[in-house]
Amino acid sequence: MLSYAQVDLEDSIFSVSEVINGVLKGAHIIIFEKEEIKIDISIRDNIQLTGKRKFLEDVLSNLISNSRKALTNEKDKIISCESYVDGDKLTIIFSDNGHGVDYNIQDKMFEMFKTTTAEEGGAGLGLFIARSRMKALNGTIDLIPSVFAPKGASFRLIIPLKK
Repeated sequence: MLSYAQVDLEDSIFSVSEVINGVLKGAHIIIFEKEEIKIDISIRDNIQLTGKRKFLEDVLSNLISNSRKALTNEKDKIISCESYVDGDKLTIIFSDNGHGVDYNIQDKMFEMFKTTTAEEGGAGLGLFIARSRMKALNGTIDLIPSVFAPKGASFRLIIPLKK
């Protein structure tokens, strides 16, 4: 949680591809291997962004944490992440084939202290922080229909590209 408290981060130019690969294939790879989670990354456009790299890393790390909990009882565990440019926006789709999000909480899931995983250590801050981090990047995050339907969860991150 201390990394979330950092507010004096400088803007920098960073590669979205490096961030996605660094978080999914670097920082968490040992956990994924231990938990037998397959990672599928598809990056169509190698985009450079100017902003706080750490914020995008935080968002992805939170989504990974949620996915790991959702995948606990699955046999074939998959986390996928794709990114592409759509007009003047970068879109990142982050998905897992876990149990999905309960329909009854979908409209409240980004609220502070909203959790369905208190027993697993969830404090209800992760998606709230993810949304705050995306706003700081002038972007958005929302739940979309799962790419693994009828199960799983998919989140769409949109970050505007500067001209």
